[in-house]
Amino acid sequence: NICGYAFQAYFTLTYPYSSGCNSQTSPYTITVNPISAPTTNNPSITCGSTANISASGTGTITWYSNSNLTTQIGTGNSYTTPNLSTNTTYYLTSTSGPCVSSSTPVTVTVNPLQAPTVNGNTNICSGNSTTLTASGGNNYTWYSAANGTGVLGSGANYTTPSLNSNTTYY
Repeated sequence: NICGYAFQAYFTLTYPYSSGCNSQTSPYTITVNPISAPTTNNPSITCGSTANISASGTGTITWYSNSNLTTQIGTGNSYTTPNLSTNTTYYLTSTSGPCVSSSTPVTVTVNPLQAPTVNGNTNICSGNSTTLTASGGNNYTWYSAANGTGVLGSGANYTTPSLNSNTTYY
């Protein structure tokens, strides 16, 4: 395997039908260009989404889940991640014949979900209720506490009970 190296070799030619005379040695330089590492970009996704990562390179691109390149997870010019909830780094190499490039890390940045927008009548008379409407997401759960406890309901709309004091919902 001579991938990515330049070396000088000396060859001696022997003529078998002559009187055992050998030719002079002459240098012959062979230059082997290293295979380039694949190129890609670092995508960003929203928490809970998949990322479709595209790469380009020479030969076959192989995808790995660890920097030791021992856990192969795919081959080809693209890889679709599972649903991610934390930043995750993948590694890819290019292979052409016996030559394998150095690895290229690609980090998928996972952005947190944005807080939904809530609309509704926030000024009501004592003893009345109001309906709050959430938007900007797909699934909504309404809570009585900021730490996500005290589930009150689910869905984009939540109708409060009759209120006699200022109340905050999450």
